[in-house]
Amino acid sequence: MSDNKFILGVCGYIGSGKSEVLSVLEDEGWFVIDADKVVHDLYKPDASGQRKISDFFGNEFLRSDGSVNRSKLRKVVFEDVKKLKILNALIHPLVFSEIGRILDGVENDRVAIEAVYFEEKYGRNNNNKGIPYETAHQYSPTPPDSNPDTPITSSDK
Repeated sequence: MSDNKFILGVCGYIGSGKSEVLSVLEDEGWFVIDADKVVHDLYKPDASGQRKISDFFGNEFLRSDGSVNRSKLRKVVFEDVKKLKILNALIHPLVFSEIGRILDGVENDRVAIEAVYFEEKYGRNNNNKGIPYETAHQYSPTPPDSNPDTPITSSDK
């Protein structure tokens, strides 16, 4: 990845205007990456994310074509903070790795990445091994009554 890139992280929940901002930036010549589209690709049959979901949550979370049933998975993880944490631990490293791979091939010096939120451990403070993004505002969707430092184990299924 070129050190000359300015990478802007555009984050917010559904309906917050992220896609509109990305559309304007793209019209201005920015290269844009939609993290949700990256996840969609990771959830395709035999993709690394699909295998992680199948291995941990089970084949009942796969559609007949082998892709991840996102609506079924979403329903389960948003009703259980531990399962959401597990999903994030399984998928986020894959997403950031894929975004890093995409960035390595981008020649544009202005890149915007759209995501619901960014985890600092994958960003600039990770010994410069992460994605050096800038955000205007950052927050975590982790509920205040949960403990993000609790280790994840397969017994948390």
